[in-house]
Amino acid sequence: MFDDKESDFWKSRINELQHSNMTRPGAERLGFSEVPEKIRAFEASHPDLVTKATDNGSYITWEISVTQTVKMRVFFQSQIKLSLLQVTAGDPVKICDAKCFYDPFPEIEAFVAKIPDYKKELEEIIKAGLQLSKKQKIAGEFMKAYLQEKIPCDKYLWQLVPAEEGFSLLLTDAKTSEEKKISLSLEGFRQEISNNLFI
Repeated sequence: MFDDKESDFWKSRINELQHSNMTRPGAERLGFSEVPEKIRAFEASHPDLVTKATDNGSYITWEISVTQTVKMRVFFQSQIKLSLLQVTAGDPVKICDAKCFYDPFPEIEAFVAKIPDYKKELEEIIKAGLQLSKKQKIAGEFMKAYLQEKIPCDKYLWQLVPAEEGFSLLLTDAKTSEEKKISLSLEGFRQEISNNLFI
């Protein structure tokens, strides 16, 4: 399953697509009878894309491979719904979806044109996340050693929890059970602990 950052990335792209569809000047509705020809024209102009259309008479589903693990599925009936799915060994899992009130082909065209850029952007996000994770793991070990040395166990019970850009230190007063939460950065945690505990 995707982590939150990857899911958020794709959700953001689909939100952009939906917003563009809703606000595009001169946008017109797409009649169901026009869909097969629109799909054929799109596929003819993008022969390298892996696509699959299924016409069941009362509705049409059309899939486009976005990456090796993501595909776009467009459902045409009286309404048009566009979904991004994570493709794994099992059944595809929905990441996000959006309704398109007007002909979605201009937005799909723009989305497809940006796929190489999306892949690069996502690679950078994943790379930055891995670097932060490694840095956080190392800093977390230093924090634990520092906390064991500096916090009297008869005064506080403590727990270190990973947070977005650092850690949260959860302190519970051993006598009163009063709880305190301190945000710790990866670089300045010693000073932040000292400032909050008067060490």
